Amino acid sequence: MRSLLDGLLEYSRVRSRDMVLEQIRLNKPVADAMANLAVLIGEREAQITVAALPEVCGDGVQLMQLFQNLINNGIKFCSAPPPKIAIGAHREEGRWVVEVSDNGIGIAPAHYQKIFQIFSRLHSREAYPGTGVGLVCKQIMERLGGHIDVASMPGQGTTFKLCF
Repeated sequence: MRSLLDGLLEYSRVRSRDMVLEQIRLNKPVADAMANLAVLIGEREAQITVAALPEVCGDGVQLMQLFQNLINNGIKFCSAPPPKIAIGAHREEGRWVVEVSDNGIGIAPAHYQKIFQIFSRLHSREAYPGTGVGLVCKQIMERLGGHIDVASMPGQGTTFKLCF
């Protein structure tokens, strides 16, 4: 119950928090997210590579929260340790696309949209703790005028594409 309430509060804060928009090089919120997750990264011996990322107009706190959620999921849903996460970016049709890829358990295409629904879970709480962060990530990207997509296959990892 506590986990569900924490998830609901997190979602509510994303929607109600005043955004402070500024030009931000995305390496900063990624570094902040990794600092927040330093204990987990160390315990799981996660290998995270981060390329030079672009500067976008965004809210630093919410961008950090976005990357923290995606990195945390990449670590949590790893089936073959150590967790490996790569973060990079490229231009596509005049927009920046930031990709957060992992070597995790993957997601079947039939479940792509389910992960962006409120507190939807693809696995039991016994298998993987948490309330689901897909909706929070989607909400952050929409508030910033972008969107989030997913590409994955079971057993082959997952790539989240953040389109700014």
